[in-house]
Amino acid sequence: MYDNRSGPDRYGSLSHVTFSERMWMTLIIASTAAVLICSVYCLSHGITIIFMHLFYFPIVLIAYHYRYNGFLFAMLLSLAYVWLVYLFSGGEADVVIGAWLRFFVFAGVAAVVAYLSEHLSADKVALQESERKYRTLFENMLEGFAYCRMIYDKDGRPADWVYLDVNAAFERLTGLSGIKGKRVLEVIPDIGTLTPNLFDTYGHVATTGRPETFEIDFLPLKMLLKVSVFSPEKDYFVAVFEDITGQKRAAEEHLRLAAIVEFSNDAIIGKTLDGIITSWNSGAEKLYGYTAGEMIGKPISLLIPEGERDETPGVLEKIRAGDHINYLETKRRAKDGRIIDVSLTISPIKNEEGQITGASTITHDITHRKRGEVALFESEKRYRDMFELNNAVMLIVNPATGRIVDANSAASRYYGYSHEEFSRLLISEINTADPVTIRQNMSRAAEDQGLVFNFRHRKKSGEVRDVEVFSAPITSGGQKLLHSIVQDVTERRRSEEALKQVNKKLNLLSSITRHDINNQLFSIQAFLELLKESPGDAEQTSGYLLKIERAANAIEHQIAFTKEYQDLGVTAPVWQPVAACVTRATASLPMRDVQTGIHLPDLEVYADPLFEKVFYNLIDNALRYGGESMTMIRIFSQDSGKGLLIVVEDDGAGIATDDKGRLFSKGFGHHTGLGLFLSREILAITGITIAENGEPGKGARFEIVVPNGMYRFTDTSS
Repeated sequence: MYDNRSGPDRYGSLSHVTFSERMWMTLIIASTAAVLICSVYCLSHGITIIFMHLFYFPIVLIAYHYRYNGFLFAMLLSLAYVWLVYLFSGGEADVVIGAWLRFFVFAGVAAVVAYLSEHLSADKVALQESERKYRTLFENMLEGFAYCRMIYDKDGRPADWVYLDVNAAFERLTGLSGIKGKRVLEVIPDIGTLTPNLFDTYGHVATTGRPETFEIDFLPLKMLLKVSVFSPEKDYFVAVFEDITGQKRAAEEHLRLAAIVEFSNDAIIGKTLDGIITSWNSGAEKLYGYTAGEMIGKPISLLIPEGERDETPGVLEKIRAGDHINYLETKRRAKDGRIIDVSLTISPIKNEEGQITGASTITHDITHRKRGEVALFESEKRYRDMFELNNAVMLIVNPATGRIVDANSAASRYYGYSHEEFSRLLISEINTADPVTIRQNMSRAAEDQGLVFNFRHRKKSGEVRDVEVFSAPITSGGQKLLHSIVQDVTERRRSEEALKQVNKKLNLLSSITRHDINNQLFSIQAFLELLKESPGDAEQTSGYLLKIERAANAIEHQIAFTKEYQDLGVTAPVWQPVAACVTRATASLPMRDVQTGIHLPDLEVYADPLFEKVFYNLIDNALRYGGESMTMIRIFSQDSGKGLLIVVEDDGAGIATDDKGRLFSKGFGHHTGLGLFLSREILAITGITIAENGEPGKGARFEIVVPNGMYRFTDTSS
């Protein structure tokens, strides 16, 4: 391998040896001073030849450096020569004339030198300006530029090249810096194996001088390049290249996008800002039934169904302003007349200058979705109507959070909460059960097909009611919820509890009555046996008969008592208007001159239908045992802290202290002894208690305590 170095470095920068202004001044002043000193010396010693030629040095220097301005200085220096000759010659005419002749010679030389210097300087400036322009172009061109000299092997084949000069774009595009004077195999060692054809191409251009342009996948730098190469002289070449990686990828992306557009299932249509169709893909053909040949060049308004509003002008106006239409639902007409529900996405189309020239519309068929939405809407409306208009209390609860998602109007009427208030409530704020138990039950219901629970629910007013809840899982909005139907079973529970109490008491009373009757029958049988044993004793017989009569009377009383309580618990408890019960009771009794004061505003008590008999017995007892001094019976209610207190009091004789403990016992009293006993049993069916707390001598005071939940106040005015 050898290095051919022939040929000038014509693309290198120009190099010149120049003096600074200070050096020029020093040289001119020194030469002028030397010439003047030498002239004075020669003239003062009578030397009149040779020395005058010394003036050519400063004159030429001044004229060359300062050009036309230097010519004037040269004239002054020439005049100085004439003056010195005149001064030292004593004014001899021949000598002075010779000096003037030399003056003109000096002037001519200065003029010629100044002229030549001026033109040489202009050429130099032009050359420098040309080089500056070339260098500016060289350094600022966008394409990479490399001036190289080819190196051949011993067989004359291209083997390497040397970078003589490169521009900034070359370094920027390749990432290679500081490579001037280096060989390519030194900079890119694997270029020969990765791009071997590049050596042949560059060598052919450098040898033949015929330029070439080609594209190459430059593997060493992983770039796609477009290269133009030419030869300024043999064995030299200039490579100008540009990186087209982005362009190639853009072209490939353009082809890919064009394929996507063409084969997209959605209809993609291009149109001008006047609404004229410019492109029509296969998706549009499938959707509308028209071919591209049938629609390109036609107005887009051909797809607007008859009677539908054409939104195209307004849409194109927005596109013209640079806006995008992200989602527009409308209707379009197909070739076969079908009306299609579609969604449109419309974007502006811009040219290379960024000007909006048209619009691109992506059309998606949403007919099936629309039909599904209509069916879903109708289904949801049916469910909503069934939910909202149903008289059953219904709640929708999120089992994960316990929050009440929805409640129907019946629930609002039942609980007293508005729909907005329900949306802020947790089910645990209504259900009185333990929160852990509530969560466990909701989890069970959510995993099952539906479960029934018995709870106690608190209304907004604070009233607690027994409810039976059927909860089943439903899905809404992607969430798993519980649909709960709530049924108030308070009255049923109370009736069931009252029935249990009645059965218990009837069994007890039956047992007591049966026991008492058996005792009396045993007494009768015993006395009859005694009668058989003493038939002749009249007095003893009379005594036995009297005892038998008393036992028979007791049995009669027991049978009468069974008649009194045979109706106890036969009918389920109901809400009893207390004032009406008292009024009916007093109407059935001989009140004489005794006044009654009834203060029971809108009060109802949940009790056995025999509840009225309680007041009958209490008022009857007052009339029987209150004495002649009794003038008033008062019935009123008040809060006791443990429930509602209903008081029946009079201003009569009262009840003796010894009698208070046996007052409600069966058989106690001067009459049948059953009235107060039966009253206590009637009240106890629904958990109501009664006691006498009057002061003897100042009247009787019967206090009836009604538990919470067993009484209510109604607004009769409404």
